[in-house]
Amino acid sequence: MSNVRKMPGNACRYYVAGRCNYHERLNPGYDESLRCRFLVQCEDAFDAFLDRAEAFALSQEQTVAFWNRRFQRLQEEGCFCPDYCYSEDGGDQGCVHGYGDVCILALPKCEGRCRRFVLIPEVSDNNDYKES
Repeated sequence: MSNVRKMPGNACRYYVAGRCNYHERLNPGYDESLRCRFLVQCEDAFDAFLDRAEAFALSQEQTVAFWNRRFQRLQEEGCFCPDYCYSEDGGDQGCVHGYGDVCILALPKCEGRCRRFVLIPEVSDNNDYKES
């Protein structure tokens, strides 16, 4: 008996680092379980920070300076997510697993070519997309 395997899905429009981004692209933000835990917690921390800054009547410049330092520390510590890996070019959250506001690790694994497979459009020499 031969061992039949699925073709890989790495040429699919929805393929992201071995994961399938179909449902998130179909309805962005609908499935909150895909959101980056670090960003969700940072948003909560930011809201609390703004309340404190307002209570202390800080100026806008002071508030921005304090938050930038606080956010930098949060990124370096990665304390809100056990999978957080700090990276200079890691997107908004500074994490290598970040893909916009989605955590790549929360996406389902790509099982290979499936019925939702859509070939990535090629880019021509003049940077116009064309369907293959």
